[in-house]
Amino acid sequence: MRPEEYLAIDASWTKGVNAQKGKLVVRPHYAVFVPTEAAVNVLAKIGTGTLAAMAGYVTRVLPSQFADIPSYVAALIGLDAAEFDAHVHQAAPAANWFIATPANSALLFKKVPLFNRYKFWIKRGADNVGAVFGVPGKQLAVAEPMLAGWPRQ
Repeated sequence: MRPEEYLAIDASWTKGVNAQKGKLVVRPHYAVFVPTEAAVNVLAKIGTGTLAAMAGYVTRVLPSQFADIPSYVAALIGLDAAEFDAHVHQAAPAANWFIATPANSALLFKKVPLFNRYKFWIKRGADNVGAVFGVPGKQLAVAEPMLAGWPRQ
């Protein structure tokens, strides 16, 4: 894909007390969160510490389909836009990845004071996915037109 056809950022997914790190790839008509690390039950992690983690009380889910997710995402982005979309729409349900569209989600996108970064979150029901460090100002030229059709929070 050409650089103006997608936005790829480090992101985190949260749902209740569960959290997970990954990559969020945004296209004009959908966004997909691809996990790069295991999910963690934050409450269990904070409340019970390492002893509980060793005893198996922390929920961990690792996508076993791919050995190296960042390389996989980079390879996908190398496809043309139609191939990328087809591949993601086939892989996302099978891998249980978060996928959102303007029709089923809301977007929070605003400038963060003092930094040249933009706060970015997509909310779909109880699921939230957001940019870890925001969207850098240099990516604004790509992000603004791409997100024009998304409903705002």
